[in-house]
Amino acid sequence: MDRATAKRLPMVLLVHGGPWARDRWGEGAASRTMQQFLANRGYAVLQVNYRGSSGYGRAHMDKAIGEFAGRMHDDLVDGVRWAVDQGIADPQRVAIHGASYGGYSALVGATFTPEVFACAIDVVGVTDIARLLEAAPPYWELGLPWWHRFVGNPANPADRVRMDARSPLYRADRAQKPILIMHGVNDP
Repeated sequence: MDRATAKRLPMVLLVHGGPWARDRWGEGAASRTMQQFLANRGYAVLQVNYRGSSGYGRAHMDKAIGEFAGRMHDDLVDGVRWAVDQGIADPQRVAIHGASYGGYSALVGATFTPEVFACAIDVVGVTDIARLLEAAPPYWELGLPWWHRFVGNPANPADRVRMDARSPLYRADRAQKPILIMHGVNDP
């Protein structure tokens, strides 16, 4: 099926993890089995390199500071709106799916913009940003300053308030559609 015949398809928004990573094609790129599986079954698949995605320069990365569940999520929703406006996606049949930060984004989609998504699939996504950083395993120690810069330090009361406001856990009552959550027994 080519774009000329693809009209109002069910669509899956696949959100990459990180968020300091990116989706790309080419040699050495991540496996494309999920995209191919979904496309083979008639789904449109959309991937967005939202602000904070790596590979676009420091200014693009810095636009993600303080923007978890904010403008980073707006970039994803803008992508969905584009696909709907182009006639590619059926607005009533859009799923959001991702792992790690992508899983967090799926939960944000289900709890911050439930009107946009028919369902959400979260694989090892963060539900409570502050708690994630408070309970970070020892091997995360070198990366914590990066997290504090982008989302805040839960030991700072003002940061904690902002982090809680951007955590899907505290908006669970706003979810309206099915959510599939997958975690391993020992996931931090």
